[in-house]
Amino acid sequence: MEVMDPHLIQQLEADGRDHLLESNISVLRIGVACSSQSPRDKMEMGDAVNQLHSIRNLLLRLEHGGEGTSQSHL
Repeated sequence: MEVMDPHLIQQLEADGRDHLLESNISVLRIGVACSSQSPRDKMEMGDAVNQLHSIRNLLLRLEHGGEGTSQSHL
């Protein structure tokens, strides 16, 4: 099952914007973790929000030419 348009993936890779691809993958992982059938296995909403904020902040830094391309945040 594809959840991202393969053409979008190719375009992001061709443009050297791998950080956008990685951030999309991270957001999808958070979505999957939040939608687990077992409440015990679901990601806590506070944790999800914190991770989403971290992704957003990293992308904003990158857009403004800042450093911080560590994959560990994505």
